[in-house]
Amino acid sequence: MKLRILRYIFLLCLFGGLHAAAQQVAPDATLVGPLPTASGEYDLGAQIDNLVLPGCQPTSGYDCKVDVRAHVYYPQTLTGTYPVIIFLHGNHGTCGAPDPGLPGDPRNDNRSDYTGTGTCPTGYIESPSYLGYDYMAFRLASYGYIVASIDANRGITAGPGLPGDSGLIKARGIMVLRHLQHLSTWNRHGGTPAGVGVELQGHLDFSNTGMMGHSRGGDGVRAAYDDYIMTGSIWPGMIEDPITFKGVFEIAPVDFLGNNSKGVAWNIIAGLCDGDVSDMQGIHPYDRDILPPFEQTPLQKSSIMIWGANHNFFNSQWQISDATSLSPPYPSDCIGAGQTPIFPVSPGSPQQRLTTMTSLMAFFRGNVGSGADQTFNRNFNPWWGIPATVTDEGGVMQPYPTRADRGFTPPVPIKVFEDFTGQTGTSSYGFPNDASNITIVHGTVPNHDPSLRAGRISWTTAGPATYFQTNWTAVGTGRFLTGYTTLELRVSRQSSSLNPTTPTDFSISLQTPVRITTGSVKLSRYIDPNFVGQPGNQSYLQGPVGSTDGGLHPILQTVRIPLRDFPGFATVLGTQVHGIRLTFDQTNSGAIYVANIRLSNQPVTLGPEMDVADAVELMQQSEPPAPRVHAGAITSLRRLPAVPQLRGASGVEIEITSPEVFTVRNAMLTLRIGEKYFTLSRYAGGDLRRVVFSLTDAEFASVSPGDPMTVQYGTRPMGDIWDCGRLDKEATTKK
Repeated sequence: MKLRILRYIFLLCLFGGLHAAAQQVAPDATLVGPLPTASGEYDLGAQIDNLVLPGCQPTSGYDCKVDVRAHVYYPQTLTGTYPVIIFLHGNHGTCGAPDPGLPGDPRNDNRSDYTGTGTCPTGYIESPSYLGYDYMAFRLASYGYIVASIDANRGITAGPGLPGDSGLIKARGIMVLRHLQHLSTWNRHGGTPAGVGVELQGHLDFSNTGMMGHSRGGDGVRAAYDDYIMTGSIWPGMIEDPITFKGVFEIAPVDFLGNNSKGVAWNIIAGLCDGDVSDMQGIHPYDRDILPPFEQTPLQKSSIMIWGANHNFFNSQWQISDATSLSPPYPSDCIGAGQTPIFPVSPGSPQQRLTTMTSLMAFFRGNVGSGADQTFNRNFNPWWGIPATVTDEGGVMQPYPTRADRGFTPPVPIKVFEDFTGQTGTSSYGFPNDASNITIVHGTVPNHDPSLRAGRISWTTAGPATYFQTNWTAVGTGRFLTGYTTLELRVSRQSSSLNPTTPTDFSISLQTPVRITTGSVKLSRYIDPNFVGQPGNQSYLQGPVGSTDGGLHPILQTVRIPLRDFPGFATVLGTQVHGIRLTFDQTNSGAIYVANIRLSNQPVTLGPEMDVADAVELMQQSEPPAPRVHAGAITSLRRLPAVPQLRGASGVEIEITSPEVFTVRNAMLTLRIGEKYFTLSRYAGGDLRRVVFSLTDAEFASVSPGDPMTVQYGTRPMGDIWDCGRLDKEATTKK
């Protein structure tokens, strides 16, 4: 009998090792579908909509009108009903003209006149941002989806903010719901506008609805979801067809409103060389969504971080890179060992679009539709390799173009082992942890949401006596792992000189109350294999990488280890587990973040708010390179009895001009006066070299004469910053 048990244990170890070494590859979701496709457009005209822009007051050059317009993609012949997908683009210039000074004569979208008036200056055309995702929309239509890509240019894109909605994220969300309202009406009663090219009546399946949003559009579709499901929402009564959102897919999103996506499958894809949303704030919803309180029905949450990708080129209509010098030889802003840009300066990047095509097709085909095939979700699960070859927008098979680091939370109940919510040295369950020859501090992770806690671990000597062990029970006790199959954790390297140029590796094992341990497994066999089985292409724990605008990004990757892979696990399974040990015996020195060590459902309390040590760590670990300083001039500082952007309340307008464009980005254009930040702004007359900030009387009173004034993107001075001198309150004029 003893021999049979030992033989069984040996086979478990053998097969576990084989499973880890010969990992399978996820199915390719990008092949051209079987259905011929067509497209058309509806445009209901410019109109005032007090739900989209509540309290908006027209001014010269801005009439407060929005245009309900979208391009629709669908199977050429409609029979039956089809899932509905909404696309929403981000913030960008709304008027552009060819720029012969750059390769490919790209359109330079450097004015915003269309936002306020529906017209562009002579020599310019409207920038059709909403057509920039047709490469994915047509592919979805070939599999039986009906896609509506919304044009949010008029009144919203590059538009003046509103009180409580500086970035017009709420406006974007309401605009999505307006479109769903019209689509539902046509589905119920007919009357689809002729420009669509097909009658939609009876063909839209709103019980299978998905949304994709890029940048501010990502935050916008999340706002639409939250607006629709919130208690007391008006929208279920205004949209005739009941809507069930099955998936939200976001591309390099912002996170201005702090909305979550609990209750729906969710994914983010972003470029690690993003020069616009360069603080990577789009990972925040993922961090929040996987923390307690957990979803009643667990759903997939995932992230895909693309090495060498910028912000703009996920959209084929955004033709100038946000992460490249615009002077020959056009060097990229990508930083970090091993990161090679997959984009030129202009006019776009088929390689970058291919990364989006791969993940978006897998996401919607895996989650949205009565025939959704969940095996496509393996593309997000780091236990499965991303397909080595995928199909581009022209229908041609291409190698997957770059490295992709993935985060993943499976749609099953989880058990928290360690979320680092206790004080340093104490587990999430209140028991002492063990540490030897390392330093560890519990705190936040740069770029991630402040609610997420992690262990910041570093070591200078490698060996079996260098370890961190988290314990979920008291000394001498343990818990059975019966019913659990996988150990999961999130990990990234810190920006630290302790990390070698080669990948970081360490060992992981299970500890019992009586000091029996499983054999260990190496992290390197499980850290996002990406191209498993192809020599030289396996992803290890490397980085961080980033851009000169945002610095290095230690975005956490998910590691998933089948429990059966631990040598001797069959023996441990018959006893109890006291702790999980990370032994730093593979790499001589290192500095990492470890978070969310889990098996599979008991809520834990979130950790404390960021303290001084956390703030210092945040600055030390992700301090970006010095910003590019430009000259700005205060050309007008006027007190008005009625400020349109303040819905007619009195206040102060501060107009700032620069010889260099205040580029329309998705990061928030921000005026800093002393230690105060103000984000309610508008471009003057569509000229991107003139920006006007609106302050309430109380806000203006809160700043002091002589305070330094700068304009920047966000609250951290990353990338471009305009030095506007010091505040002269006596220069305020009345009007």
